[in-house]
Amino acid sequence: MGVLCMLLDKKKQYFSLLADIFNITGHKLLIALDENKAFELLKVSEPEILILPAEDIDFWFKLLELEKYILPVLFVESYEEAESLRKYGLRDLNSVVLPFNPMELLTKIVSLSREPQDVASLSATGPVNVLLKLLRKGVTSSLLIEDIEDEENFCTIYIHEGIIKGSSCGREEILTLIPKDVKTTLDVYEEDRAVMSYVYKNNWDFLSTIVYGYVPEQLLTQVGLKEEEPATSRPVLDMSQPIETGDGLFWIGVPQEGGLLQKNSYLRIYERESIRVPVLINIGTMQDYILIRAK
Repeated sequence: MGVLCMLLDKKKQYFSLLADIFNITGHKLLIALDENKAFELLKVSEPEILILPAEDIDFWFKLLELEKYILPVLFVESYEEAESLRKYGLRDLNSVVLPFNPMELLTKIVSLSREPQDVASLSATGPVNVLLKLLRKGVTSSLLIEDIEDEENFCTIYIHEGIIKGSSCGREEILTLIPKDVKTTLDVYEEDRAVMSYVYKNNWDFLSTIVYGYVPEQLLTQVGLKEEEPATSRPVLDMSQPIETGDGLFWIGVPQEGGLLQKNSYLRIYERESIRVPVLINIGTMQDYILIRAK
């Protein structure tokens, strides 16, 4: 069965060639020449693979934030640029060096679409690709990422019905693990057995750490890490005195301590040359008027 892909081609460099390539395969290609068109296509379709230049990777980040878990294939200018994508947890399957071989592109698309069954295929697919597959399907599982060179350096990510609940390590440890060659395995998630030392508010709370490459201060969720904002004091108005609300307009009402509503009275002063004419607006009750006159 063919793989549904979407191409974002802002510079109109690839769509004609890729359309011809996909026409002779069993795969399907949706073409968007700008982000607005891409978002429109995503409203009516669910592509598995997103093809785009590496310079437009921010669009993929936007999709992750919107909980659109699509695996990327990025056109890169060099092998060094492809290697730099490892900081996002991506692997060789996620990049194609220009000029590209159409068969290489199709092979990587099919490989990403397949469901890895054993440790070798899981590890080759990479932790982030595997994680996005789990989130896309809404499954419940434990994803174990283990440093091949250091077995004591590992982290388990706990997923319940497509929601990242937490992990056995902090954000810094995850950032050091995902670029490395790691052993990736899946296990059953049992809440009562999960060693969950770090909890996330939602999937983007976790994925944003990988996207940004650091721990965003506003996203910290571990107890005690987020500093409380100092309370800012506001000036207190003396309501026993007239309060100027505009040019020649003063609030002179009587504060209502026990009510939900405030009775407002105003003094408007009209000036022309040396003449000043005061006008009272809404004097309230007789008792209010006595207090107003005192002001």
